[in-house]
Amino acid sequence: MDVLRELCEELTSQKSQQEVRRVLKDYEQKIERLRKCASEIHMTLQPTVGGTPKNKYDTHRDNLELHLQNNIVRIISDFSSDKERSSVCLQDKLTDLQVLKNETEACWKEFEVTSLKLEELESDIRKPFLVKARDKLKEKERELQMTLNTRMESLETALHIVLPVEKELLLLCESDLLLCEMAIQEFNLTDADDIYRNLRNIQDSIVRQMEICNHLEQSGNFALKELHPLDLHAAQNIILKHRTQLEEMNHRVQRSKDALKALEDFLASLRAAELSGELLVDLSASGSQVVPGNTLTVENKEERIHQMKEEARHLDERLKVLGISIKDAEWGENTSCEKLLNALSRSLSETHGSGRQEELMEEDELSETCIFKNNELLKNIQDVHNQISKIGLKDPTTPAVKQR
Repeated sequence: MDVLRELCEELTSQKSQQEVRRVLKDYEQKIERLRKCASEIHMTLQPTVGGTPKNKYDTHRDNLELHLQNNIVRIISDFSSDKERSSVCLQDKLTDLQVLKNETEACWKEFEVTSLKLEELESDIRKPFLVKARDKLKEKERELQMTLNTRMESLETALHIVLPVEKELLLLCESDLLLCEMAIQEFNLTDADDIYRNLRNIQDSIVRQMEICNHLEQSGNFALKELHPLDLHAAQNIILKHRTQLEEMNHRVQRSKDALKALEDFLASLRAAELSGELLVDLSASGSQVVPGNTLTVENKEERIHQMKEEARHLDERLKVLGISIKDAEWGENTSCEKLLNALSRSLSETHGSGRQEELMEEDELSETCIFKNNELLKNIQDVHNQISKIGLKDPTTPAVKQR
């Protein structure tokens, strides 16, 4: 249009200049109308082009704000009340916070991408407002992440403290189960030295773990000071529970040692009875009687037998409470102190019965011999009596006898 104006000034004809100016003015009016129309079209199309990103931006911003507001409680909350205090509750909480961390990062990334896209479509006047809003939410997201990381580090430290104690406790429980069965052969406890050694090793390990628990429970422990208050309380409860379990296990092992010593003493008494042969009654039979003899000896034997029966019964009960069973090493069958006592009684009764039978047979033979001799003597006396009757002796004088 500027070029046409310059050309118009160079025309020599006044009429021609007027005609050109008229045309130029007409063109200028048409161009202005086109610009106005284009502006209207642009304003009409603008909401359609930027509407979708704006809607997404609003949705993702609201989601992020809600996420940051609601999940701070999830971070600082206590453990679930329906779970037993152990490393499991610590691990579950740590896992939940790791999930929350991933959710937070995804939620922020989603909002950030949408915000940057909308920023490209906005005018220079509105761009600073978007940047400011994004920075403000980023600061809130950073604060939540810091709180989240602090709690997660606390949980990891708590797990680092309690897991070794739990692991050692589990190993001790498994080793304690090794004493659940013992073998007996010929009234002797097999592998007694190994059993005692194992019990001593278990007790030594228990004492070491109890010392560790006591050290962890001390108020000046540096590791515990680094924990979140809720994690500290949970860790202390877990340690206290484990120390209590260790004390109970130590008492159980000591009771097992005492029961083991009582069992060895009982087996020793059975071996002594087997050698002396003094347990001369079948305890498995009702109404059993001791072989007759000296009254005091019989009463003493009956009292000793009763004591051994009571000792066997109580010892079996002690072993049962401790979860200890005994088996016959030769036959591989479960047995008990009462069964061992009855078996020994039957064996001694059979042995004594056989010896008594031989003694009775000898007595019978002597009795028969005596009867035979007595019969012969009676026969001889009868013969003499018969002879006297035949001769008719009436005067038992010496001369009369000589005469006859």
